Amino acid sequence: YNYGFRDYAPSIARFTTVDPIRDGNNWYAYVNNDPVNYVDPLGLESADAAYSWVQSFADAPDFRAPSGGRVTSDAGLRGAITDPRTGRKTLDIHTGQDYGPSVPGGTPESYQVAASGTVESQGYDVRAGGYLIIDNGNGYETHYYHRDIASMFDIGDFVRQGETLGVMGSSGIATAPHLHFGIKRDGVFIDPRVFLDRESVMFGDQDRCSRSGE
Repeated sequence: YNYGFRDYAPSIARFTTVDPIRDGNNWYAYVNNDPVNYVDPLGLESADAAYSWVQSFADAPDFRAPSGGRVTSDAGLRGAITDPRTGRKTLDIHTGQDYGPSVPGGTPESYQVAASGTVESQGYDVRAGGYLIIDNGNGYETHYYHRDIASMFDIGDFVRQGETLGVMGSSGIATAPHLHFGIKRDGVFIDPRVFLDRESVMFGDQDRCSRSGE
């Protein structure tokens, strides 16, 4: 059976897949990292769980959106992609938020530092393309992917919130110039909307916080 994009196996009385769109019915499972055992049909416990979960990030920096461009894709499960190294198709879990030019098809725009910190790593990756990672303290990192041109910063440089960091690009796996922006805490990617749109996550606007973009 299929309940809200999740598969349920009556023989074992369990959900066998995660909820790819993280809608209100299964928000509890998402925020409690228990994707196969719980459904909250009315969304009553979901809101409390979401509130508590977001509150657990109270030690986070005051992240700001790194770009004023369009959000073209949010975090979550997307379609199958082909790994350029193996040729195999796998499900793509998008770990961050994509920003494209303000005008569709427009000129790539610059993006800014979302939270002050120290440049921890930069280089090139077959998927991320030109990337730069900032250590923001307290176990938090911000990731910026797909730039085409060389970085103007070196490892160890301190960068301040709002400072121009780079320009949207299409290196790595990308269909058009954009910035892929991700946030990690203690090595785990967290949906950027948890930090950039806290009220929507905490107070029950789960649909708004779970839809993928274009």
